[in-house]
Amino acid sequence: MNSVISIQDTYQLAQIAFEKPSYTERDLMGLFHKSAHKKADQTVFDTWVRDTEKRIYSLQNDSKGASSACSTVSLTIAARLHMYIRVITRFEQQFMMSCPCAATSASPILNRLKKISQSAQVALLYVEV
Repeated sequence: MNSVISIQDTYQLAQIAFEKPSYTERDLMGLFHKSAHKKADQTVFDTWVRDTEKRIYSLQNDSKGASSACSTVSLTIAARLHMYIRVITRFEQQFMMSCPCAATSASPILNRLKKISQSAQVALLYVEV
């Protein structure tokens, strides 16, 4: 079980865990789909990608080698990262199987999502230790 090293560290990680807006799996699937197919919500998608990358990066750098969050915060962060990985994998599989434009028009979106998925998998190592 993780212990609380400092209130400030815990607060920073809690911000990562409880960020707003909070997307459900369904919200994310819809966002990815709209961004890939209709070029709609591209700014919303770009904002989500940037914010998510920043949170994962700060999570990896703020918690290296130290148990800096209580177990509740760690579980919340881990659940969020697992959800991102699950949704990205599901979107990629569905998209590649069912969309004729998957090989061309959506490749930048898929590449960005793959990077987030890989970063989230690495971040899980820091959170679940």
